[in-house]
Amino acid sequence: YAPPPVAGRIQFGYTELYRLPTDGSRPQPLITQTQAKASYFDPNWSSDGHWLYYVHLTTPVTQTDTSRFAIERLAYPGGQPSSVVPDAFWPRVSPDGQHLVFVRYDYQTALQTLFVANPDGSQPRQIQLPASFQSSDSPMFTPDNQTIFFSGINLGRLPALSWLDRLLGVRTAYADGSPADWFSVPVAGGPPKQLTHINDTSMYGTFSPDGQHIAYISARGLFVMKPDGTDIVPLLSSTDILGSVGTATVNWVP
Repeated sequence: YAPPPVAGRIQFGYTELYRLPTDGSRPQPLITQTQAKASYFDPNWSSDGHWLYYVHLTTPVTQTDTSRFAIERLAYPGGQPSSVVPDAFWPRVSPDGQHLVFVRYDYQTALQTLFVANPDGSQPRQIQLPASFQSSDSPMFTPDNQTIFFSGINLGRLPALSWLDRLLGVRTAYADGSPADWFSVPVAGGPPKQLTHINDTSMYGTFSPDGQHIAYISARGLFVMKPDGTDIVPLLSSTDILGSVGTATVNWVP
């Protein structure tokens, strides 16, 4: 949340994390900025409610600086923020509280890769995907803790370069913002399975409490589907949703 700016000032969107009391009183700061041009977003609770995970984004202060993502967590209540994983975002904790899945961002190649680690970020392990996956995003665990669902851009089998291309050092170019679909992959590793053929973008999903449905929000709107990717039901179109759909999240009432 970012409070309204003082009259005549500009709100640049640098957010902090707040608690919203259920008695209707004003939001109370939970995590505040420790430096200029920082943002805190994407809060996610552990299943026992004892830990709050979130993303800390620092933006450039000078022309030589680079924006950086980092996953942090806070013991609730009364804990202090602690670093979990640098250069990463989209933290989600497994229902049994034993694993953390996240997306690691490579600042040199702009690749986004899936990782699983202990809840404190230790012993990270990459979920290996075929080289045809340009990007992976917004992961979540299935209710049985055995599988990870994620939004992925899979370009399929890439055309082989000719001997002349290889000699001249030609490399494959990728377009930004390619359409994505929902995929699943075992936590233990294995081939990914494509669940949908919707070619959508900016997707974020979550399982219903009974595990029978997935709600997801995307650039096209808000949808519900079965975990196997079938019976996709539109609930709201992008024009029905206020704000920026590309950065939105969705959750179920328990």
